[in-house]
Amino acid sequence: MKKVYYLYAALLIFAILTPLGLLAQGSAWGEWSAKEIEAKIGFVPQGLKQLEGWWKAPIAGYNFSSLSTTFSGKILSYVLSAAIGAIILILIFKLLSLTSKEK
Repeated sequence: MKKVYYLYAALLIFAILTPLGLLAQGSAWGEWSAKEIEAKIGFVPQGLKQLEGWWKAPIAGYNFSSLSTTFSGKILSYVLSAAIGAIILILIFKLLSLTSKEK
């Protein structure tokens, strides 16, 4: 079996496990606002002050509004968000690998 299939299997497992984050309290690691960082460490780094709000997530909160009305819908939204993200990354790396191959 090719090594790449192990990578795809791992990505699939991680995508299926993403809803575990719904069981946790608070925000996800690394997804803090400037206000939350200030509460944690006592100040807000200058770069964060300048860049906060610059990027808006395409699927904010991992929610598809039509699905996220029930807990099972939220779980499906998380799995779909993870799958879409994984597919986008796979496509980007496939395209990059095509451009970098020696001829």
